[in-house]
Amino acid sequence: MKQHVLLVAFLFLLSSCGIYKFSGASVSPEVKTVAVSQFENNARLVVPNLSQKLTEGLKTQVINGTSLSYVRDPAIADIIFEGTITDYTVQPVAITGGVGQNSQTTSEQTRLTISINVKFTNVKENKNWESTFSDYSDFDNARQSLQQVEQSLDDDINKRLLQKIFNKAFVDW
Repeated sequence: MKQHVLLVAFLFLLSSCGIYKFSGASVSPEVKTVAVSQFENNARLVVPNLSQKLTEGLKTQVINGTSLSYVRDPAIADIIFEGTITDYTVQPVAITGGVGQNSQTTSEQTRLTISINVKFTNVKENKNWESTFSDYSDFDNARQSLQQVEQSLDDDINKRLLQKIFNKAFVDW
C-alpha cells in the first residue's frame, strides 16, 4: 500500500512540474507558449473545411498533449507551427475488368491521400524543421461513393497526420 501511495505521489509530481505529460511529450521548461497559424490549402482539389480542421486539430493536440499555453500572435510565441495542404488526391488502387470487347474496367478500391507541409519553429531553443507528412485511407468504391465516406476518411487521415506532427515536434527525442 505504501508503495502505491509513493508511486501516485511521484506521478503527480512529474505531471505537475510542467516538463512531461503522459502523452510522451517532452517540452523544455523555458518553452511556455505555442501559436498555430492557419493552414493554407494549396491542393489542386480543395475541400473547404480541411484547412480549419487541421489547424484546430493541431492546436487541440498540442494544448492537450503538452504544458504549453496557446497564443494567437506568432510574434510572441515560443513555438510556432505553420502549414500548407499540398495535395488532396483520390485515385484507384485496385482495378478490375472483364475480358472481351464490351468489358469495362472499374476501380474496386480507391485511395484518398492528404499531404501537408509543416514548418516548426522553436524560438527559445533554436530548433527548427520543415517536413512533409502524408497519409491515406482506402475505401471500397464498388460499395460506397467518395461522398459517402469522405468525411470519415478525412477525419481518420487528419488524426494520423496530427499525431505524426506532434510526435516529430515533441516526442522525437
